Amino acid sequence: MIYSLYGKIEEIHENSVIINVNDISYEFYTSNVDCFEVGKFYKVFTKMFIKEEECIFVGFLTELEKDLFENLITISGIGIKIALNSMKGVNYEGYISAIVRNDIDFLVSLKGINATTASVMCARLSKKFSKYDYMKDYNSDLNANYEVVKILQSLGYKNHDINLIKDKIPNNLSIKEGLAIALKEIGNVRRS
Repeated sequence: MIYSLYGKIEEIHENSVIINVNDISYEFYTSNVDCFEVGKFYKVFTKMFIKEEECIFVGFLTELEKDLFENLITISGIGIKIALNSMKGVNYEGYISAIVRNDIDFLVSLKGINATTASVMCARLSKKFSKYDYMKDYNSDLNANYEVVKILQSLGYKNHDINLIKDKIPNNLSIKEGLAIALKEIGNVRRS
């Protein structure tokens, strides 16, 4: 199996990206093509599927995203396409938090996920996902950083930019203070 690829993005399609690695181009499907830019270099964590006469790559910018995907496809009724569609435009930490907190309302708002599937996801995956360190910051109410991420997404910022700066926002701030720092950091990222 191929664990990851590092290369230059050549093309971006509706649901897939072409990456050139040492003059060999690979196509991989991803949940968020907006996180990639043509001409830039990326390390992409991959999951490979061999189906009949084709080999399919699915790519992720973080190991957390890959872990979420790999766990989702273990749920009956969730295949590659539904898993990717449900992850499209979503904060992965928030997605995992919703599973751990048994937030069925949030989960059924995701494309391709119904109430039955959401309940099964919570029952089968909540224990696995409770291992992540950031989960201790979530309780029945969402923490301020999660709210800041949701606000940035609603303002149209790309998940790629948000993921670059979200660790720079201290956990003990109000939403207003966290948003001010996040906007400043995103401005710095875009200038560099």
